[in-house]
Amino acid sequence: MSYVFQEYAEMGGTYTLYSLDVPSRGDMTLSHQWQNADGEALREVKTEKCGTFHSFKGKAPNVKSVLK
Repeated sequence: MSYVFQEYAEMGGTYTLYSLDVPSRGDMTLSHQWQNADGEALREVKTEKCGTFHSFKGKAPNVKSVLK
């Protein structure tokens, strides 16, 4: 399974493209690259090894959030 997402800079038209690869067994890998608004690479792809994914279930909060 693989997830792709982007983080945009507040100003300037650049963003970081991320790809998280989650294999059925073994460690996850996170790759990221800084790109300009046209999708051209500004830096090389960097890859980070992550730990093994463990699914989890949490309890629903008993207090409702209040949006202000």
